[in-house]
Amino acid sequence: MRRRRKPLRILAATAIVATAVVATGTAWASVPSREGNLLTTCKLDHVGSDDPIKFPGAPGGSAHQHDFFGVKGIDAFTTTASLRNHPNTCDFAADSIAVWIPSMVWADGSEHPATRIDIYYRKPVHSRVAVHAFPMGLRTIVGDAINTTKPSVALWECGSGTFQGAIPPAACTAGVNESMYFPQCWDGRDLDAPDHHTLVGCTGAPGEIRLPQIQVIAHFPPGSGGGKLESDIDASTSAGRTAHDDYWFAGNPRVWRTIIRRCLNAGVQCRVVGGEDAWPRGSIVNVSVTPPKLVMTASEVCPHPKRRHVTRHRPRATAASQTSGERTARR
Repeated sequence: MRRRRKPLRILAATAIVATAVVATGTAWASVPSREGNLLTTCKLDHVGSDDPIKFPGAPGGSAHQHDFFGVKGIDAFTTTASLRNHPNTCDFAADSIAVWIPSMVWADGSEHPATRIDIYYRKPVHSRVAVHAFPMGLRTIVGDAINTTKPSVALWECGSGTFQGAIPPAACTAGVNESMYFPQCWDGRDLDAPDHHTLVGCTGAPGEIRLPQIQVIAHFPPGSGGGKLESDIDASTSAGRTAHDDYWFAGNPRVWRTIIRRCLNAGVQCRVVGGEDAWPRGSIVNVSVTPPKLVMTASEVCPHPKRRHVTRHRPRATAASQTSGERTARR
């Protein structure tokens, strides 16, 4: 009997998501064409060779090192539950996310991780189509760690120069920045995909759901010019060709729905206040106007939910089964 009921639960969850999309879709006509966004920043937490999306439950499963940002202590046994309401390295308190990128290796062979990442969440400019909140537990990858033939999907710049298609040469003595855009559309069903490219380009197909467009800008330290990503070395290919970013969402759904309504779909550019302004640290303000205006108070952004005690380290088989079992969308 249990096996017969499981598909019903899946259909019910999918129906809830679809109903929410239809309900919000009625307001699309009021979405302005100008860009709306939220910019957040996360510092480096640690470097390691785990990859909980590709190799769940397998410590050191990746052949190359990654730089980890967002929730602290991400490892091979990370799950959506362990990410939720856990301390993070971001200026946005409700940013229960995990992001990791390949480490940079300089010409002398030394590793130099990125020091921070900036994340833009956007409703793109010239689009009047509303974006919707991320589903809890969404996992996705952009780029290809084994690419040896196609151009890199990343863009690179030396300092504050012009973005280009390759890692700047050794002549660049300033910091090197890498920019990656994730596809924007989701099928409304799967939280992960067999190839982990869960988000895809939007085609207008029935049932596709537009989520905020994610741009991750990684900041590598001065001297990174002429370097290679660890995954480039692992794949024996040219510098930057294997650039890839991994993203796992476990943010507060209520907070994100508010941000999307007040910032992205309102065509407003929002920023997180760092404490140097008139508002408390962690507040979100509209910088599209002068002077900036408050959009969300710090208490709205971080409602201080009860901490749940989640065991992060589990037996390997259990962690793997839990990760694969989170495939049905939940709101």
